[in-house]
Amino acid sequence: MTHSQFKSTNAKTSYIISQPNILFKDILFSTLFYRAFKVIFMSISVFYVGSLSAKSAPVWHMINCNTITQGDCHLLEDNSVYTLIDVGEARVAQNTLIPYLSNKGIDVIEHLFISHPHTDHYGGLESLALAGISVRNIYHNGLPKDVSDFNYKPEIFNKLLDSYKANGTQIIDVNKGFTLNLPNSRLFVLDAKKERQKDVNDYSIQMAWDAGGYRSLFTGDLNNNLGSKLAHNPEYQADILKVPHHGVKGIAPDSFFDNVGPSLLMVPSTRALWYHPRGVQVRNWAIKNWDEKNTHVCNNGFNGSVRIYFYESYLDLDPEIPNGTCPRIKWKLKPKVTPVLSAKKVSLSQISLLLDD
Repeated sequence: MTHSQFKSTNAKTSYIISQPNILFKDILFSTLFYRAFKVIFMSISVFYVGSLSAKSAPVWHMINCNTITQGDCHLLEDNSVYTLIDVGEARVAQNTLIPYLSNKGIDVIEHLFISHPHTDHYGGLESLALAGISVRNIYHNGLPKDVSDFNYKPEIFNKLLDSYKANGTQIIDVNKGFTLNLPNSRLFVLDAKKERQKDVNDYSIQMAWDAGGYRSLFTGDLNNNLGSKLAHNPEYQADILKVPHHGVKGIAPDSFFDNVGPSLLMVPSTRALWYHPRGVQVRNWAIKNWDEKNTHVCNNGFNGSVRIYFYESYLDLDPEIPNGTCPRIKWKLKPKVTPVLSAKKVSLSQISLLLDD
């Protein structure tokens, strides 16, 4: 409405009230009615907006930290509470993760999980600090003191954690069963191996994220040795699987993927790794299950950053670059939920895909 329209309305209102045939009680009734209506309307509006806020859909952002090398960067957004699962290599995070967070106006991360201490998963901690993005809680799996490998140097990793601790960040060594309740979702640690493993990758924190009635599985760089042992564990069945170890050689076996039974694979990888001989196992599994079960695949190397909005009866899949196996769709996916971690006992359901344009 223009300013001149406001003037006209005000003049008309003054004219009506000045008419001698309008009784004072009518004016009083109209005024009281208006005030009552205004109070009721404002109350309904506040309740409605509050309800929308309280029930806003959780979002998983698989941020593309695979531009020049491999890396995991996952942002979970739940009613303005921000959780990161891994932060990629430092040099990549500076050019990908940091701008992504800045564009969303995020300068505080409430929770940050380091799946395991390899630099393509934790190196971005340096970039976050340089960008002035504060982190309130860092969760990790403390490895035996004498463990190290070609990439994991305990003195470097622990020094980085100590620098965060000195600036007020809480450092939490998680165990199996650790639960983080978010506004409209929940993270649950399925396992965090404390006993000696053959590979640093197998110390990766295994996590389930329940959001919107769906379960997503975050596996770090779960490798063949531990993956084989978990291949028949019903706790690991999920609707969406974050593919471990960037989908390359040494990865958990096909039997692990079969047990999870995902309807969607989220692959933090480069295009080159997907086509590389080291990626043949996951590539073949994905092709077979695309043909037989319409299992979808989103890959940073092909789809850029990918967002998934979790609603109660459907998902909104929103890749930066859509393609045939990772389209931009409203996905009426029937949840396949395991009863193991749920308060109510629910049975597993068959994969059912109904895609809307």
